[in-house]
Amino acid sequence: PHHFKYVADCLVREAGVRPLLHSRVVEVIMDDGEDCERGKGEEEETDGDDEDDGRFRTIRGVILETPSGREAILAKRIVDTTGDAIVAYLAGAPFRKTHKSEMMGVTTVFGMEGVDKSRFEEHVRQNQATYKDWNTESWEALTTGKEDGIASPYWGKIFEEAAKDGIIDANGYGAITNNMDQTSIDGKQETNTKTNPNHSKDFEQNPPTPQTPQSQSTPNAEVDICGSWSAISPSGVATNLNLVHMKHIDPTDSDDVTRAEMTGRHHVYSAMNALRAKVPGFENATLNSVSAHLGVRDSRYIDSYGNHRLSGWHVTNE
Repeated sequence: PHHFKYVADCLVREAGVRPLLHSRVVEVIMDDGEDCERGKGEEEETDGDDEDDGRFRTIRGVILETPSGREAILAKRIVDTTGDAIVAYLAGAPFRKTHKSEMMGVTTVFGMEGVDKSRFEEHVRQNQATYKDWNTESWEALTTGKEDGIASPYWGKIFEEAAKDGIIDANGYGAITNNMDQTSIDGKQETNTKTNPNHSKDFEQNPPTPQTPQSQSTPNAEVDICGSWSAISPSGVATNLNLVHMKHIDPTDSDDVTRAEMTGRHHVYSAMNALRAKVPGFENATLNSVSAHLGVRDSRYIDSYGNHRLSGWHVTNE
């Protein structure tokens, strides 16, 4: 991803585009000069056909919060490429959103370094997972049957074994509840690094358990530690470890996103402990990176009149 960022920077400059990083859309400018009506989008059980004033409002620009302050940008065309359709939402466009109890989960992705690549590759050759292995309580792989034997980078059983062996504690495998231990955010429970020379090592083995604030209407987040690995570099860096998944998270709810991001980082350490104990080649591996943002699969869907909505049918039949 780091190389891609550089290449993307070069392409943007070559195209003469003026980039504006670290800026967030907070409002839209409509052609009638009035604040557009909010709340036209609803959750999945509604059809989104709310009453309006019969006028077609045209978006003329966006208002941004930037490091320089608030700025307005006008444009002939505005393309909403935000994952949560925030511009369309602010403009009052009709949308649908799956109820959070049915939403696809979010993911905290991480990387590790110090992997013995040759030992790991030998382990994979002797214990090759397949697409059929994805059919578990947490996952469902839809295949025609002929794909079941195809090699897959799936990891599941090792985390089940780690849970049984107590390597992943009760708060590291299963439901996350409201009665978790107080965090060290306020500094009152921080480890005294001056009197504990092994602080860094101890922290990786036994990270503090984060408190997960929830709104009263928010159900507990279910955490599944399983998933896939991506690649091991020649220097022993395991990238894109897609292993910490959380359900019942609404990516458009600030409380949910905060809770999931902090919870996900905590369970990265549970996953690392399991990998060190159960996967040959990972015995001495350490944390290399954690994703800056949650991996989101399900958010707002714009209801565009006259256009079709992409569904599972299109994926499996087109």
